[in-house]
Amino acid sequence: MCLIFAMGDISGGLFNPAVTVAYLGRFHGTGCGVGKDKIQDFNTSPKEGPKYLIAQVLGACAGSGLTIVVWLTSGTFPISPVGPQANYTIGQAFFAETFATFLFCYVVLSLSTTFTPLKEFKGLAIGACYIAAGYAFGPLSGGVLNPAITLATCIVNLTPFSRPAVPLLYCAAELFGGALAAVAFRFVTHVHEFPGEDGTPEGYVKLSVPDGYKAASP
Repeated sequence: MCLIFAMGDISGGLFNPAVTVAYLGRFHGTGCGVGKDKIQDFNTSPKEGPKYLIAQVLGACAGSGLTIVVWLTSGTFPISPVGPQANYTIGQAFFAETFATFLFCYVVLSLSTTFTPLKEFKGLAIGACYIAAGYAFGPLSGGVLNPAITLATCIVNLTPFSRPAVPLLYCAAELFGGALAAVAFRFVTHVHEFPGEDGTPEGYVKLSVPDGYKAASP
């Protein structure tokens, strides 16, 4: 929540490859970020998606590395491995991560990428959604919901060598959840948010300000 409020106006506050995948599958072209280079869909900004993905993975690795340094200086190394929790299978963890990430990404799309997005409380709502998904699915899979965190934590714990299926299935589940969110948003619940032939979405009228829209009167 704090990170979204702090840096949402700079990069959009994605911080998550699954959310990036959802953005790339949904965006209507107004862009996310500052300057000419903004993350949009693949047609309008094909280079920005990979940049975001690389930055997010590097950020997760940096966070894990700093955590290791702090813990090693204290003489401990209590990093819990990524994987299904007690009494649950890797298959159950896969579906838990899929549906939890879907929930999170769908809320992000619904609040941030519409033509009339939520503004003041966006960070609070998205942060609360992450908490809700963590409580609901954490007991099954750990509630990671982020491929970057999955990769960084698995590398630290050498999980690719001890349990190679875990990072593969977790990352696949999380990215699949992001893609499902984009599909549901685009084809099921928010079809009206996508522009018609004149570039204005159904139910909205174009304003004089750049990328400005408002709901049309009935």
